[in-house]
Amino acid sequence: MQRRDFLRNTAILGAVMATPSTILGGEKVIGKKRAFGLSLNHEILEEGKQTRLWIPLPLITEYQKVSDIKFDGNFNDPSVDYGEIPTLYAGYVGVAKPTLNIKFSVETFERNTDFSKVKFNPNEKLSPEVAKFLEPSAQIQIDGVVKQKSDEIAGGIKGDLEKARAIYTWVANTMQRDNSVLGCGLGDVKQILSSGKLSGKCTDINSVFVALCRAQGIAAREMFGIRVGASRFSAQ
Repeated sequence: MQRRDFLRNTAILGAVMATPSTILGGEKVIGKKRAFGLSLNHEILEEGKQTRLWIPLPLITEYQKVSDIKFDGNFNDPSVDYGEIPTLYAGYVGVAKPTLNIKFSVETFERNTDFSKVKFNPNEKLSPEVAKFLEPSAQIQIDGVVKQKSDEIAGGIKGDLEKARAIYTWVANTMQRDNSVLGCGLGDVKQILSSGKLSGKCTDINSVFVALCRAQGIAAREMFGIRVGASRFSAQ
């Protein structure tokens, strides 16, 4: 397996997308497949002349199949953008208590990667769809204190896999969850590393890992989801 294929086929998961309320149907386990029925209920408590709501929809991939998506509520002009991140938009005009309910079925399939087959080639050219995950963003910066911390953790290590493992270990052993942070956090990596308070919610912790990897030239991205089933690795 080449580096580009490894990065394309391996996802780093772990964040939980915040929703006002989630109702789960019964889980069914068939071999390595798990099936769920979900209902996401949203209610806007504040009132205004016009309200706009964007809700990301579940990705359809080789390891996650989604079907029977239905939505209802007291919106005026709904639409769906099926771009890189499928998103449902709902607008409300003159509605006192905007509501939106989304229902869908999802099947997830277990995936594993044989790390012994990952070959490191420092001269390999990444494909455009992977190379874009090397670039900085407004919240995921790769210079200054981010580059400094990344070099401190993994600068003397050879191999992308080994560097990523060292960064992951540092984040897992150093970062702490802070339940006082609103929502999922802002994920501003420079602010987090500069503050000396290495804590936050899922977006904060994920963003630190991704930024430290990108600062080492390792393509990485964030993926967010809803925790719907029991884990084999954690009781939480």
